Amino acid sequence: MSALALVGAFICSTSMFAGTKPAAGSAIAESTSQQGKITVKGKVIDQNGAPVIQASVLQKGTTSGTVTDFDGNFVLAVDGDATLEVSCIGYLTQAVVVNNRDNIIITLAEDAMSLEETVVVGYATQKKANLTGAVSTINVEKDINRRSTNTISNLLAGAAPGLVATANNSSGSRPGANSASLRIRGTGTTNDASPLVVVDGNVSSMDDVNPTDVENISILKDAASSAIYGSRAANGVILITTKKGKSGAPTVTYNGKYSLERANTDADYFNIESNYATYMEYMNDARANRGLSPYFSQGKIDEWRSHEKDTDPKSKLRWPNTDWTKVYFRTARVQDHTISLQGGTDNVRYYVSGNFYDNPGVIKWTDYQKISFRSNIEVDVTKFLTMGLNISAFRSEMDPNSSTASTGGDAISWGAAAGSPGIVLVSPDGRYGEYNNPEDNTGQRNANAFRRMNFYKHDIPDVTMSAIPRFSVKVTPFKGFEIEGTYTYNYKDNEIEQVLQDMDLWNFYPEEPVRTLKTVAVYNRKWWYKYTYQTADLVARYNKEIGNLKLNAIAGTSGEFWQYRFNAARKYNDESLAPGEHNDYRLIEWDVMNTSRNFNANIRGNRQEWAMRSYFARLNLNWADKYLFEANFRADGSSKFSPEHRWGYFPSFSAGWLISEEPFFNKGGLFNFLKLRASWGSLGNNVLGGYDGRWNWSGLYEWQTVFGAANYVLNNGTTIGGMSQNNIANNKITWERTTVTNVGVDFGAFDGRLTGNAEVYDKLTDGILLSLPASLTIGTVGVPKQNAAVVDNRGFEVQMRWNDMIGEDVTYWISANAAYNKNKVIDFATPSVGTYSIKEGEPINYLYIYEADRILKTPDDIAYRDRIIASNPNMFSSLQKPELGDILYKDMNGDGVLNADDRVKKSNGNQPSWSYGLSLGAEWKGFDLSMIINGVANWKDVLCDVVWRSTPAWGYTLNRTIAQGAWTAENAETATFPRLLMGDGRNEQLSTFWMYNRSYLRLRNVQLGYTLPETLTRKFFVSRLRFYLSLDNTLTITKWPGMDPELAQGRAVQNHPINKVTTFGVTITL
Repeated sequence: MSALALVGAFICSTSMFAGTKPAAGSAIAESTSQQGKITVKGKVIDQNGAPVIQASVLQKGTTSGTVTDFDGNFVLAVDGDATLEVSCIGYLTQAVVVNNRDNIIITLAEDAMSLEETVVVGYATQKKANLTGAVSTINVEKDINRRSTNTISNLLAGAAPGLVATANNSSGSRPGANSASLRIRGTGTTNDASPLVVVDGNVSSMDDVNPTDVENISILKDAASSAIYGSRAANGVILITTKKGKSGAPTVTYNGKYSLERANTDADYFNIESNYATYMEYMNDARANRGLSPYFSQGKIDEWRSHEKDTDPKSKLRWPNTDWTKVYFRTARVQDHTISLQGGTDNVRYYVSGNFYDNPGVIKWTDYQKISFRSNIEVDVTKFLTMGLNISAFRSEMDPNSSTASTGGDAISWGAAAGSPGIVLVSPDGRYGEYNNPEDNTGQRNANAFRRMNFYKHDIPDVTMSAIPRFSVKVTPFKGFEIEGTYTYNYKDNEIEQVLQDMDLWNFYPEEPVRTLKTVAVYNRKWWYKYTYQTADLVARYNKEIGNLKLNAIAGTSGEFWQYRFNAARKYNDESLAPGEHNDYRLIEWDVMNTSRNFNANIRGNRQEWAMRSYFARLNLNWADKYLFEANFRADGSSKFSPEHRWGYFPSFSAGWLISEEPFFNKGGLFNFLKLRASWGSLGNNVLGGYDGRWNWSGLYEWQTVFGAANYVLNNGTTIGGMSQNNIANNKITWERTTVTNVGVDFGAFDGRLTGNAEVYDKLTDGILLSLPASLTIGTVGVPKQNAAVVDNRGFEVQMRWNDMIGEDVTYWISANAAYNKNKVIDFATPSVGTYSIKEGEPINYLYIYEADRILKTPDDIAYRDRIIASNPNMFSSLQKPELGDILYKDMNGDGVLNADDRVKKSNGNQPSWSYGLSLGAEWKGFDLSMIINGVANWKDVLCDVVWRSTPAWGYTLNRTIAQGAWTAENAETATFPRLLMGDGRNEQLSTFWMYNRSYLRLRNVQLGYTLPETLTRKFFVSRLRFYLSLDNTLTITKWPGMDPELAQGRAVQNHPINKVTTFGVTITL
């Protein structure tokens, strides 16, 4: 049953039958003629098969009607050829011809523009029709729950206009770390531009929430809707509300998913040369192109070629042809189980759920398990007092190799690139191989990716535990006025312990394998992270109607205290081991004072904290449901700033006009709903503080001078410990401030079947915090950030949704959205020039590269180059002179010299200008089919890394697409890449040659489901039983050749790929 039906149940019955008192299921009145009457027994359900309570059922043209009972049933005497009109608040009216049937099931489609629908906003809810700010709501059932991932951030891709969700640049689909990067209306700062996430009133991580527990999601995009959150709302706000209890019999629901995940390796990036003989020939060509002697003899090439089709296991060990993309990845079998209990009485309401998630990962040793729990309980102690207790908790275990993928050589993927096909990754008996060919790069000890991964593998998982209890007390002293106090304690603990030990390396080329590298000594590393975040809110709400005026007011205060503690210990054992001997790491655990063994040890740690106090208020005025006005104000005082600049003040104002409520508006025409709205407001960002990569959380106290430990050398040469100044203070540092202007229109047409909205906005961020260069007279002391930049984002958004029915049995919907954003740096104290540059008048991180003229393929091209040199003899005095097979760059500034000054802007930054999403589905007699598509456009980037390049390195992976397309004398006319050139990067200057269109269209999800008839499931005490098959990320249309267009360029091989997922699921409701 939908929550919308419960909200509108009373209105459904009273609005259609005012002045009558029918019993559910009884006829209100009979028509004047009894001739041809039949008794119809029917049921009204929503698109999910849940009963619609108190729906109005009328025989068209008469006053004969009834309302549905708690199970959606009705009984009505009507004419055999009558037409029934079925309606309820929150649903489109449905007309059904009886056609002498005595049993009818009627499905109602949701009205996406229902005037009574409520939307969650800051500290309250509002009717959707009365909103004056830019708020997008996400249909959790249709756009979220139909996908298979267990992280909400990834589910948001394409769900709302202006919200861009892309895979995390490093983790991709790695279990336990597959959170998406989110941006609302572009990037407004060079610091963290992520939106604020509020879960059940508490600032939290959305990906700690089980998606099955989510009731609704609101995206606050402008200042009018976000200003109530003040200093952290500059990048937008995402409000997530979890399911609550409701009065009625308890409902038990089980959601089970079994998924098969595999890495998406369809891109050219994964087309690795796996034939070792061919690989050796390419490497020799790359050497010859530089005038160097070959690495590999023809004898070795012929030897490997003669054995390339061998099937004998021992032969494959001696003469391997390894394709790491085929042995590195595996199919992961993922389980996801959730069971929930929901119900209550008139005074007690509860929702309790538990979840178990297990993902072994598509790469070996990236296992992840998570157990989570949620309990939302609300009790009406008296008529005036309500108390609540919400608890969410989880415990996760991550394979240690997974969590340390980006340390010690990027064990997850980087190791796989640093190896040729002449390596046996792992033998059938578990031994790790090195280069069998003595002519290969045998000194590259980290080339075996599996050995590198095993270096981080042990039996101690990385454990994270979290618990968030939230207590609430609500007092209603009189009608229309309530006071609510809440206290939340957010605790998270993460413990990582590593016992690292290199494994033996073996050469399988001899008749009997030979160990070439013995196991080295172990060392231990351990980290403890503890994080607590406490919040206390006190909010008063007042509602009053005075004639045509409806007044809603909120005032409140809150306090926050954040604390982070970090400790780490590390110890090395340097003693030598005999071949095959392994250390017992327990002998050198954590007694760092023990000097009986030869090891180095250190202990470090730090503690950080900040606090904030806030006051906020909101006033809503509604005159005659036509003219709307809203004002918000928030004041925040943060310990991150000096007392003189501690407080930030953030006002906003908005207004709306419901044109469709005016007497002159014809609701019977094309449009049945039309509203104009506009808003202006100010938001803040207190982005100080963050991990600096040196085991320190810095920046929280940049308005204060910070001292740290230091060593001093006295005149006699003695070194003593002491203190020194670590940074210079800047007590004038203050908030980043974002001002947003927004104009929008909301509309409904075709009797509510078509709904939509359009927005235009201007978001200006001033006082962006930067680390600017300092004079050499400052020395090596740290320099604080300064408010020194201004960035503007302008754009528009459009969203439309169509809900309708075909006949009596088919319901369908189509939802589409699109957004455009233009980013521009207005002021920047010190321009940052590089491949991704920041400069006034340009987007943040715009692409700044060389313009490629052509590949010099033929003698005519060489003649063209020589004419350039004749006119400009110094043209190649900085960059190397290109030869046949090389890239020729353009002298863009015309000074006769090719150098870095010739780089030009070639893209709109590291975020796409356009984003879009499409969701569509249909339901028929228990079957349902849905599809979710999203994508981005106008996005270009460069790709040139250790895999995708024409400059191969000895002993490293070689891409077959590039090698086959590389220029040679034989394919001069048809070459698509420059010549292979060993150890010479002249063709790897980042230029338009290596620039590709990174735009994409992705089929996020396709799902086919079937819900068994309730008449059948009731026989075994089940109210709803649904089976479904779901496919995620099955199709991506893009011209980007890299691992995935959502993942970062550069050394992209470090990223975890995005997975394709096939899911079999079942939902059972008792």
